[in-house]
Amino acid sequence: ALHLRSGMQSLLRGGSRLCSSPWGPPSMVLARVHVCGVRLLSDMQRPPAMQGRGRAQYMRRDDMPQRRRDRDTIYTPREKAERSDWYDRVMFSPDTSLSGPIVKPKNSITYEDLLEGRRQVANLGELERLIEFVLNGESKMPLRRGPMRWTGATDKQLEKLLYVIGSCKFNPNPVKFTRLLTTFGYTVGAVNGIVSCARRKKRDNEIVYACAMNRLTKYCRRPSETMHLFHGVLKHTPDLVGRNMWGAAIYTLTNSDMAQGIDDMAMAEEIMSKMRNNGFEPLLQDFHCLLEGYCRFGAMDKAENILDVRMPRAGLRPTQAVLNTFLKGYADLGQEDKAFRIVASMPQPTAHTYSILISMLCKHGKLEKAITSLDYIIQQKPAELSRIAIFPIIKTYCEMAVQPGLTREQALEFMDKAEATCTKQLNLCIPLDQFVFNSLLRSYLKLGMLEKIQDIYSRMEANKAKFDMVFYTTLITGLIPHKDRLPNGMQDVMPYFKEMTDIHHLDVPSDVYLYLVNGFKQEDNLDAIIELVARMRNTSPGMRIKLKNSLSWRSSLEPYLLQHGREDLVLLYWPPPIPKTEDQPNQLQNTTTDQPTQNIDATSSSSSPDEDEVETHHEHDDDAAVVE
Repeated sequence: ALHLRSGMQSLLRGGSRLCSSPWGPPSMVLARVHVCGVRLLSDMQRPPAMQGRGRAQYMRRDDMPQRRRDRDTIYTPREKAERSDWYDRVMFSPDTSLSGPIVKPKNSITYEDLLEGRRQVANLGELERLIEFVLNGESKMPLRRGPMRWTGATDKQLEKLLYVIGSCKFNPNPVKFTRLLTTFGYTVGAVNGIVSCARRKKRDNEIVYACAMNRLTKYCRRPSETMHLFHGVLKHTPDLVGRNMWGAAIYTLTNSDMAQGIDDMAMAEEIMSKMRNNGFEPLLQDFHCLLEGYCRFGAMDKAENILDVRMPRAGLRPTQAVLNTFLKGYADLGQEDKAFRIVASMPQPTAHTYSILISMLCKHGKLEKAITSLDYIIQQKPAELSRIAIFPIIKTYCEMAVQPGLTREQALEFMDKAEATCTKQLNLCIPLDQFVFNSLLRSYLKLGMLEKIQDIYSRMEANKAKFDMVFYTTLITGLIPHKDRLPNGMQDVMPYFKEMTDIHHLDVPSDVYLYLVNGFKQEDNLDAIIELVARMRNTSPGMRIKLKNSLSWRSSLEPYLLQHGREDLVLLYWPPPIPKTEDQPNQLQNTTTDQPTQNIDATSSSSSPDEDEVETHHEHDDDAAVVE
């Protein structure tokens, strides 16, 4: 009643705004409010066993009437759209606490039913809501009635979703395929599956292909697959190749692992000339990619030609990022005079500019000049100073402390200078990050100063630094050589491993497992080794493939297991190869592309060199489907 009273007062205070209300004139608004209040008060005056009957969408199991009228016959479509699930449950439920089990209507539909194939997609809106559900991982938007939830998006869901999209007759928006690429495009199989599905549904456009090319280059690290896709689209559907695809191709040829030398830059120049012939003028980012490629391979004369001739001819002015790339080219070559001349000519040098300059001086052994430059920046331009400009000096001191041929006193002197630089950074109100602490920890462990570990722990917590995978990898691999100095040996190392996996939930590299196994081998602890290997194999399919195909693992672990009579574990970890039959090649040849995601399970884990052979025949099937 209080809510109704306050609502009526606010409506009356609205004045003339009520005349433009979609509810109608003020008299109708007050009449509807009055009717709603009468309904509510009359319902509250009924006996508790009869309250809410025929009105609640969800009912408690003990108050379920034997014969419930259908809601569609009670409310008009407009009233059903205005009434929400929360309003029904709170205003018309016999118990507002809702503590009992809730029963869904018999005709409710879940997203799981659609993904598992227990029901077909009814319309396009239902399909798009299903795609949003998989993308979000947990959706509160009901498909029919009631909140449907899922516990996170996985590659298995993507496989089922693509099969549902390919088998239904409705075509979703191309933007949905782009969002699927940005969400799941971390493996070659997932990217090829999404692109193949978009092509078969005739929803492929330039944005979808450009997004797929960027995912293949930046995340999958497969530039050859990127150019294969680009040339296939350029050959069969040249109308779909726009500026975004040309730019992605130039980036792939200049800034990825595919560019191995200065001769490969000719391919990028050829792509740029073709782009001009197709009516697309190069943008600033295209010239930036070419400039970065030439600076990467030391062709500074061609980089100067781009900066001084080609960009002004196109009416483009270099930005600070372009000038920093040009400066980095001279810094990598060690040409100190030209680097300082470029910094002096810059209108507004940034912190990244000074970081490149100081890193160049530290890399080429001019540490005193780097410190002088840092003091000049602190005095003249303190606003442009950041942690990335000071970190190269700290890192250089830590590396000099562990170089061979130094005495104990000389190494400690370098570490004292590194600590003094850290203090200078803190005096400038710049906190220390995890990169600084990782460098300090690595040097202290190599010097055998185990008492510094707890000090670094407390300092990281004070500076709110991140305990990342590199920190724990450095700590574990650095403690194992000094396990004899620990009271309990390897058992004192395992708490850091459990803190890494169970508390921070970080991915453990296979090298860390190998270090731990070798440490337990020296202590002859077979049970701990079996537990570690079982935990590694249960982490992901990629770890099982790594264990199976890695020669370092097999040469280190197999003789030890055979020595202790565990042939069963040897057969489990390294099963004998299955002899090939004549039916296997025919099965590969008869593989069709009806289900576009058959290769997602094989590539669901992070790509590694050991998995390339496993993924080969699946990827070629998807590529053929894309460019067919």
